Amino acid sequence: MRAIHAMAMGLLVLAAPGCAARQDWIQETLVTVDVTGAWTGTYNAGTCCGGSFGMTLRQDGPRVTGELRMTGSMLRNENGPVEGTVRGDVLSFRQPEGRIGGEMMVKGDEMQGSGYGGSASYIIRLKRQ
Repeated sequence: MRAIHAMAMGLLVLAAPGCAARQDWIQETLVTVDVTGAWTGTYNAGTCCGGSFGMTLRQDGPRVTGELRMTGSMLRNENGPVEGTVRGDVLSFRQPEGRIGGEMMVKGDEMQGSGYGGSASYIIRLKRQ
């Protein structure tokens, strides 16, 4: 009987770390904000360039799709589709071709964070319209 009890305890000890990893997985995919809507604002890449930045987003669980619009002196045509995910209160996005992307912290009807495009990185600040 003691051998069975010892085996059961051994299995419990081995299974416990797997349960802890599952909790981290749940926290990582938790969605605490909804970014659906039209967002407009600015981007600034220091002395290099800056301009207007906007996204119209649709959220389904953690998945986000939409359209991105940018204007500024150093840009080619960067307008087009965008996709991303929400984890907690952070939106990560990128264009399917990978030209423009970023990560934004969402607080109510405002979000701000960093973006990249080509060889530039920039600060983005947006408000929901």
